[in-house]
Amino acid sequence: MSEANRPEVRAGLEACLARLWRYTIVSSRSRDAADGLVQATCVRAIEHADQFAIGTRLDRWLFSILWSIWLNEVRARRIREGTGVVDAEQALTSDGAKAIEYSRRGSV
Repeated sequence: MSEANRPEVRAGLEACLARLWRYTIVSSRSRDAADGLVQATCVRAIEHADQFAIGTRLDRWLFSILWSIWLNEVRARRIREGTGVVDAEQALTSDGAKAIEYSRRGSV
């Protein structure tokens, strides 16, 4: 594995943590789930830093990792519960992006 991108990914993670966490807590409605998802996102980003294209937006890459992990967890939970697979459009319980924008405006 090429580790050339690892320092850039690690350096950019801290700046993205608050947004990742806010998005995840609004989407999952659970602090525990948010903590776990953000931690898993950071671990996967560091492990797969060689897949990050330097010069592109790190936040978008991290959100795509987070989304993938979240969707896999929702699908696995549905299968364990016997309710089958879930469509990606049904995975989030709310519009997290809109809630984040609202919370940003409220805190300014």
